[in-house]
Amino acid sequence: MPCTFKYDPENECLMMTIEGVVDLNTIENFAKEVIPELQARDCKKVFNDLRKINLKLSTTDIYYLPQILMKMGLDPLCKRAILVDEHFDDVAFFQLASTNIGQNVKVFKNPDDAMNWLNS
Repeated sequence: MPCTFKYDPENECLMMTIEGVVDLNTIENFAKEVIPELQARDCKKVFNDLRKINLKLSTTDIYYLPQILMKMGLDPLCKRAILVDEHFDDVAFFQLASTNIGQNVKVFKNPDDAMNWLNS
């Protein structure tokens, strides 16, 4: 499965991994599973590992994605660390679009830095 997630009770965080081709439809379908899990656990931290994705999003998709996720029920106060290797510029633009509408998102290349930020 290209998208997996599990709750990490030690860090009180939902750990997500996405692999393979990622387009807007993939993200929306995965969000339909993840957002209810966050709500059920009252979880406010997400660790997104995107190091093995093949990103197929347009700049317009990236710009509107934070708004789409909020309309789907994602709490804007949810702190999200995004771990990347490639596609850094695209995901950094997502970070900018997210923070511009009040979401707490930050992009990292180092997993320890990402987790430290989530737990700060």
